[in-house]
Amino acid sequence: QVRSDRDSIHNAYEEGRREVAALMKSQDFDLAIARLQELAAAFPEEPEVGDELRRARATREQAARKEEYARNRKEIEALMTHRKFEEAVARARQLVETFPEEPELHEIVRRAAEARDRAARKEAYAQGRKEFEELVRKRHFDQAVSAVERLSIAFPEEPELQDDLRRARAARDQAQRKNAYIRRREGFDALMADRQFDLALNAAEGLIRDFPEEPELQELL
Repeated sequence: QVRSDRDSIHNAYEEGRREVAALMKSQDFDLAIARLQELAAAFPEEPEVGDELRRARATREQAARKEEYARNRKEIEALMTHRKFEEAVARARQLVETFPEEPELHEIVRRAAEARDRAARKEAYAQGRKEFEELVRKRHFDQAVSAVERLSIAFPEEPELQDDLRRARAARDQAQRKNAYIRRREGFDALMADRQFDLALNAAEGLIRDFPEEPELQELL
């Protein structure tokens, strides 16, 4: 009878161990720990139950930590997808502190920071181009030339800026030429009004020479 009782106890113990193994395999860590605690209480003479209980708790904590890491990684990727780069960088740096054992996090921080910087650079370029076009529209050509020169220095990889610079300089030079023509034409008109015809003739000849593209000048002679 005693031997039979020992066999029954041993069988119950082994059955409990098998249940724990199955629960651990299916990652039901809370149930596995609860079952091990029952075994530890029922079989205090079995030291390996305590070892298994410690391993199960460590495995549960490791799994929870891994799950937390995966969740945070997913959230960072979502922030990157939605172009919330500053927030993504901050979250990634927090993860580095929380999970220093994960080597890939440094790459994630670098990638997020590069994406943030590219987005900021792209936004700054677009804003600069917008301001340049506004200056051209308002015919503030000197300021437009200065603006596009600054953009060319800041964004040398943008080939269209050279076209913008040529366009702005041409518009500035054309505006300056037009203003010079208007001033000299007004001078000619003033001479005619004062009946200083010889001086007016000289002024007209100078206008024709210097501004041959103005068809109305032929009528002055």
